[in-house]
Order: sequence, then C-alpha cells, then structure tokens
Amino acid sequence: ARGGIELPDGTMITTNPLDGVQYTTLGPGAFVAQRSSSVVRNSFQSGVWQETTTNERIYAALNLPHNARIVGVTAHVYDTVPENLRVQILCKRLGDNTSTIIGSNVFVPTDVGFASNTIAFDHAVDNQSGAYSVTVAPSSLDAWPGTNDLALMSVVVSWVQE
Repeated sequence: ARGGIELPDGTMITTNPLDGVQYTTLGPGAFVAQRSSSVVRNSFQSGVWQETTTNERIYAALNLPHNARIVGVTAHVYDTVPENLRVQILCKRLGDNTSTIIGSNVFVPTDVGFASNTIAFDHAVDNQSGAYSVTVAPSSLDAWPGTNDLALMSVVVSWVQE
C-alpha cells in the first residue's frame, strides 16, 4: 500500500512507504545577509537576525534532489516584538535571472516567544531550470529590531522523492 499526505484543499500526494517524507533543516548558520553592508548575527542558541534595523532579507540556499516534491515548510522563530517574519521559497530561474515565489508565504505569529508555523506546499523541484533558496524578512511594513528579540531559529522543508 502507498502512503500519502493530504493537502488542505483535499489533494492527496502519494509517497513511497519505503522512502517516506524527508526533511531538510536550515539552521541559523545557513543564513547570510542580502547585502554585504548588512550585519547578520547568528547563534545556535539564539537563532539568526539582522543587527541593522532594516527590512532586508536573509537567505539560505535550498538544495533538494531534482524532481523532489516539496510538501511543507515549517518556520521556527523567537519573537517578543510586534513584527512579523515572512518566510518564502524562491526559485531563481537560470538564464534570465528572475526569481519566482514558490507556494505561499509562511507567516509566524508575533510577540509570543517561541513559535512555529507550517504551510502545506505542492511543488516539484526543477534543478535544470532554477536554483532554490529560502528567504526570511520582516513583513512588508516591519523592520528587524536589531536584536535577537526577533530571530529565526530554523526552517524545515518537508519533501518526498518522486
């Protein structure tokens, strides 16, 4: 028998029970600044954050096998301020250098201490035409507070091999 993952819209993604769901975790050390002038601090204990009060992104490369199907993204944060963090998966197209947001944004609740949020995805990885990354930034009107009061602890990408 084959197992499966049911998405919120009722779509069933079948998985091979011998392979199952795989997880790729991006910890604080995987993330770097969008600009060389920005200062990113990271610590295994305290997460990763922008030291400068800006709404610029931090990002990490996401390396998954060709034809893997992304089925979920979970963001774990520490947040004691009113800002929201937005986590996105981007695909940078090879050849024309444009980026596309894959799936939905993952928003994590504000001002609650440690928090997590998971969003279901259904996206087949195409490494022949794009390179993937995870980007994190405060939501559109917010800025990093410049301290670890708003920090990303990790991003976990769930996927199955097709």
